[in-house]
Order: sequence, then structure tokens, then C-alpha cells
Amino acid sequence: MVIDYKLYFAFQFIMCLIDNNDSSPYDNLTLRKKRMQQLQLEPTSQINTIFNEFGKSFPVDQSMPLIHAFTNVDVLIQKQSMIIEEHNKDMNFFKTEFEDFKENHKNLKTEIKKDLLVELATKADISNLHGEVKEEISNLRGEVKEEISNLRGEVKEEISILRGEVKEEISNLRGELKEDISNLRGELKEDISNLRGEMYAGFEKLSGEIKNIQIWMKVVVFFAVAIVAMFSPNFLAILKYFKI
Repeated sequence: MVIDYKLYFAFQFIMCLIDNNDSSPYDNLTLRKKRMQQLQLEPTSQINTIFNEFGKSFPVDQSMPLIHAFTNVDVLIQKQSMIIEEHNKDMNFFKTEFEDFKENHKNLKTEIKKDLLVELATKADISNLHGEVKEEISNLRGEVKEEISNLRGEVKEEISILRGEVKEEISNLRGELKEDISNLRGELKEDISNLRGEMYAGFEKLSGEIKNIQIWMKVVVFFAVAIVAMFSPNFLAILKYFKI
């Protein structure tokens, strides 16, 4: 008896669909592959027994529809084989992509480590630079304080010397001013005394002149009165009265 393995595979596929109708298509395909692997390990007598039992389940008059059914099953098997091949291609593609992802992830980790090392080195450099800058600023602050202290001492010394010189100049100027004021006072007193003497002499001279003017004014008034009286009627009457 010649065994048609296609029919046997179709029978195994139908049994898988019947036994695992609640499973996913991927699980059915996996189970079918396992059955096909088991088929290679099963002995020929067992295959014949299974095929004979399968053939006895159908009458003779149903052989043609059964052949057509198994032909359709063969087409389905080919389609499933193509789907499995596509699935394997997709799995290989995903595997390749996953390997590329792992490689990129590894490279990314390496780059991140390099960046972290650079960042740590930069932080260390910044920390060292910060310490150096602090030290330089501290030294500069000390030098500036020392310079300011020295400058303050020099300025105080210069101010003290200048104060002494100014005091001496003021003292000398005060002495000179006192002397000049004293001399000016003496000169003013002398000038005032001379002016007073001149004024007294002038006043005396003016008083003498005024006295002389008063005398002459009296004489003039007397003569004027006398002249007026001489030509007055009363004066003539008086003269007649006294028979002068």
C-alpha cells in the first residue's frame, strides 16, 4: 500500500485544528511543525495503521469529494508554509534589527560613558579652576589689603608732615600778620594824631577867621545902622530936639 504523505499531513493538520481550535494560529503552526517532526520519527507501520484508520472512516463513494477536500487542504498547507516563511523572514528581520539595536545600544552606552567621563573630567577641571581662582582671589585680597595698609600709613605720615608744615606756616603767617597789624596800628595812630593836630590847627585858624569876620560884620552893621539912622526922619527929629 502506497502512503500519500500529503493526505497524512492534511489529516494531521485537520486534527491539530480540531484539537486546538481555541489556540492562536501561531500555536497551531507550532504544533503542526512538532507533528511533522514527530512524523519523521514515527515508524512506517504506525503511519500505515493511522492512514488505514483514516481511510476506513469514509465510504468509497465519498472518495472524490475527499480528494478535493485534501487538495484544498494541500493549498492551505502551501499557504501556511508561505506564511511560515514570511514569518521566518520577519523573525530574521526582527532578529537583525534587534542585533542592530543591541549594537547601537552598546555603542550608545559607550558614547554615554565617554560623555560621562568627559563631564566628570570637566567637573574636575572646573573644581580645580574654582579652587585656583579662590586661591588667587584670596592672595589678591591679601596683597590689596597689605597695599592699602601701607598706603594708609604713608598717607597718614604725609598728612602728619603736611599738618606740621601748615601749622608752622600758619604760625609764621600769624606772627607776620600780628607784626603788620601792629605796624599798621602805629602808623594809623600817628596819622590820626597828625590829622587831629592839623584839624585842631585848622579849626583854630578857622575860629580866628570867623571871629575876625564877626568883628567886621559888627562894624559893617554899625555903619549901616548909622547911615540908615542919619537919613531917618526920626533921627532928624531927634537931632532937632537936641538942637544939634
